[in-house]
Amino acid sequence: MDARLHGWSRACLLRQPGRWQRRNAGGPYPDPWANLYPVKTRSARTIFCSSSERRRAMNLEQASEFLNSYLDAEYAEGLASRTEPDEVLGERRRVSESFLYSTPDSPMFSVIGRRPGYSADELEEYAQSVDQVARRVLFLVAEHEHPEWGRLFVGYVSGSSPRITGAYEFKLFVKEIEGEPKVTAQYASEILKPAPPVQWVHVQGARIDDLGGLVAVKALSEPTFKAHRLDWAATRDSAH
Repeated sequence: MDARLHGWSRACLLRQPGRWQRRNAGGPYPDPWANLYPVKTRSARTIFCSSSERRRAMNLEQASEFLNSYLDAEYAEGLASRTEPDEVLGERRRVSESFLYSTPDSPMFSVIGRRPGYSADELEEYAQSVDQVARRVLFLVAEHEHPEWGRLFVGYVSGSSPRITGAYEFKLFVKEIEGEPKVTAQYASEILKPAPPVQWVHVQGARIDDLGGLVAVKALSEPTFKAHRLDWAATRDSAH
């Protein structure tokens, strides 16, 4: 079994953005969609299964893996924004944005920006600041049962520069859309408001202010910023 399918059933697969493209068109790997057929779940979602097995719904472990894959892709884009020409940066952005679910009513885009048209000399100078880019830390993933969205996962992640990787910056909401995990919304922590509890403001994507009931929590890494560490601990303990 190809390592790209680690963590997924042999018989029932979901496409993983950044790993399998849509139906793996033109890719060098065997099409994982071969001999699969769509199955409607009780929650009206569609997954693709073989006749021998139905894939279980995404769990905390898989949601965490998906979020870490997204953070890897976003980090690669962040590095490219400081070191690579426009065409390479554009490709890195396409990969990271493939993890996002965007609609006309609730668009989602990469939060990494750089003006186009950097000259070679400008890019060489800008590359000196690449040490200001850090991979975000995934602190915790919580599973909720939302009254409208159904099963919903929320990842709490740090900032993307070395000086703020110990504090919350974003909440990323993950939902299976047509059998595929996607980041559907992004909220930012309100730095100037007292915490805990941390206050959050909508940035982009769907508006999901009511999380619904907490089902389970996967605590991965503890923030170093005290107020966020206390909030992290309270969320972790509330699932017990």
